[in-house]
Amino acid sequence: MRLRSAFTAAATALVLVLSTAGSSTAADGQFVYNSGNPNDAKLFHVITNPENGVCYDLTGGTGTFAALHGVNATDAQATLFPDAECEDRFIRWVLMPGEHSRDESFARFRSVKFS
Repeated sequence: MRLRSAFTAAATALVLVLSTAGSSTAADGQFVYNSGNPNDAKLFHVITNPENGVCYDLTGGTGTFAALHGVNATDAQATLFPDAECEDRFIRWVLMPGEHSRDESFARFRSVKFS
């Protein structure tokens, strides 16, 4: 009986490990963007392995300067927003893995969310 319980526990643990091995809550790769702030010492910023579903404020907490250009080098889609809070009603556009945003002034964005 004790051997059966140990086997059942080990098999259950193995199933749990195998069922969650492929799931991830983070995109794999990097999102690179220009902050758009003329006083920013760093020209480009990098978000590495961003969490899916998390809103990333790209303004440095100021809410004022909008990013000028973004490159989605992750394996997830990146949704760009003109506000710093990733409000769904204001989606600027979606960048699929490997895509980059346009450089026109109307295309600036202040936040990004991955899914």
